[in-house]
Amino acid sequence: MDREKSCSCSLHEVKRYQSKISGPLLDRFDMIVEVPRISLDKILNSESAVLPSVSSEEMYKDVL
Repeated sequence: MDREKSCSCSLHEVKRYQSKISGPLLDRFDMIVEVPRISLDKILNSESAVLPSVSSEEMYKDVL
């Protein structure tokens, strides 16, 4: 569900889209998470959009 833009799909179109994922595949997921829309302005003006000041070696150590 998108709080900023309402869906224009009919119930039939939504059901048809959802039926593309098989039941056995859906059974393997324990939870479903909604991810809200983020505006392009917010993404472009975000500090996180700037490359991190951490070196590759430091990231590698963190991952290990």
